[in-house]
Amino acid sequence: MSPFHLRLRGEDTSSFSTDNDNTFIQGSAADETAWQETVTDTIAVHRELVHLLSSMADEKFDEFLPALPIWEQVTNIALHDAYHTGQIV
Repeated sequence: MSPFHLRLRGEDTSSFSTDNDNTFIQGSAADETAWQETVTDTIAVHRELVHLLSSMADEKFDEFLPALPIWEQVTNIALHDAYHTGQIV
C-alpha cells in the first residue's frame, strides 16, 4: 500500500518507506516470478484504491489529504500508472 492508501484509511504514514525497493519486487528483466508478484501486488493495490474511492462521498474528493485534494492525487496516480504501462508495452 502507498501513503495515499493509508491516509484514505485514516492510518499513520510516518513509518512508511517510500523506497521503491520496499514497494516493488526487484528482479532481473528475465525474472518471471518477480514480475508475476509485481503484477499481483499492483492489481491488489488498485483494487484496494477502487474500494476506498468508491465508498467515499463525492464531496470528499475535494478535501486536501494532506497537501493536495484527493481528486488530484487520484489523477496523479492514474497518470503515473499510464506512464509506466507505456514503458512496459
